[in-house]
Amino acid sequence: MNSGKSVKKAVGTLLVFVALSLTAFAQDLHLSPGDLKPVADGVIGANEYSSMTTIGPVTVYASLDRDGVLYLAASSTMKGWVALGLGSEKMDGSTIFMGFVKDGKSQFSIQTGKGHGHFDAKGATTLSQGVSLSDGGTILEFSVPLDSFLKSGSDTVGLIVGASDATDFATRHSFRASSSISVSK
Repeated sequence: MNSGKSVKKAVGTLLVFVALSLTAFAQDLHLSPGDLKPVADGVIGANEYSSMTTIGPVTVYASLDRDGVLYLAASSTMKGWVALGLGSEKMDGSTIFMGFVKDGKSQFSIQTGKGHGHFDAKGATTLSQGVSLSDGGTILEFSVPLDSFLKSGSDTVGLIVGASDATDFATRHSFRASSSISVSK
């Protein structure tokens, strides 16, 4: 066997693995209270949000207004559900906001992460929400009070991101990653 070819193949495989792994890591979102109040209509306008980061196939947008309302959006290149979870950098303990469009109808659900699964979050609400499907993929927008997710004495909220080509709330994610939102007052 040619060990030179084996080494080159192994190095090439390692580089591909590293490149793919890096797409699952994102820069944290940094927010300061401001005057932007994005509209949760399923359309992300230019300069609508104050911060954004791309995590694999999902671009996450965020803004925080002076009243403590956190505005979030996710634009996925996938055509199924997209989700943002708040409160933990793992599924377990997160409040997960999911949306997709099926047969022209927007579907939105709030789930509670438990272990490696999730179930309907009883009593959880948003201030606003919107889901749409475009040629580019699924867009999810919603707003919530920041204080609902910011633990006392902390300036960081855990964030998880997930996406799938499936149009239901049960199919496992094709993509997932974690990040966080840091807030300066």
